[in-house]
Amino acid sequence: IGRIKIDHVGLSQMAFNSYDFNETGLGFSLKTAKTSLNIFAGKTGLKYPKESRSPGTLLRADAARNLGKSISLVVNAGVNYEDSGSNFVLSQNLFGVDSGSTAQALTNDAFKFHYANASMNYVANENNLSVGLNLNRTYHSINSQFDDERRSLSIKWGHRFSQRISVTFGSRFSSQKYNFSSITYSDKSLSAALNWSLSQYANVNLNITKNRGAQDELLQGLRSYKYNESVVSLGLMYRLGH
Repeated sequence: IGRIKIDHVGLSQMAFNSYDFNETGLGFSLKTAKTSLNIFAGKTGLKYPKESRSPGTLLRADAARNLGKSISLVVNAGVNYEDSGSNFVLSQNLFGVDSGSTAQALTNDAFKFHYANASMNYVANENNLSVGLNLNRTYHSINSQFDDERRSLSIKWGHRFSQRISVTFGSRFSSQKYNFSSITYSDKSLSAALNWSLSQYANVNLNITKNRGAQDELLQGLRSYKYNESVVSLGLMYRLGH
C-alpha cells in the first residue's frame, strides 16, 4: 500500500506563518489467528513559506498479539510531524478519552513527535485487568523551549459481580519535563466506577475521580503547577427500541 499525503495548516493573526506537512511512504499489513501487524514507513517533511526542513523518517507501527486465551499485548510506536491539534486527535485514537487532567503546551508551530506505547490486557471469568506504559518526546520546529518528554503508567481492574452489577478501579501516574527548565511536572489520578443495569433498556453509572498535580521544584518567574480535583458524576442511560 503506497500513499502520498500533504496537509496545509494556515494560521492567521498569529506569530508564525502557515506551514505544510508532506508524507510519502509504503504500508504493510499482516493478520493471522493470533497476530495483527500494521506498518507505514517513508519520508516526511515540513515546509514554511521561506524555508524547508530536511526530510525526516516517517514511521507508524502497531502490533497486537494474543498470548493465550486470557492475555493480549498491544504495541504502538512511531515518529512523524504533528501540531497541537493533530497530536490531540492521535492521542485520542491511541488511548481513548478520559476525565484526567494533564498539563499541555499548546503552540502554533509544528513538531517532530516520537512515541512508544505498550499495553497488556488480562480477561478471565468475571475479572479484567489492563496495564499500559506510554513514552513520547516532542521536538518543536520553532518553539524549541517547549520540547518535552512524557511518561505515564496506567492500571485498570474491573470485576463483574452479576449480570447487572460491575465495578472498575483505575489509577494513572504521569510525568513530563520541558526543555526550558529542569522541573518535572507530575500528575496522579485515581478512579472508581459502578455500573448497575436496571433492566434491558436502562443503566445507572456512578463515577468518582480524584486528580492531583504538582511540580518537583519552583522556578522563578513561573507560577506553581499544583492542583487537587475531585469529580463525581451520576448518569442514567435509557435505550429506546428493541
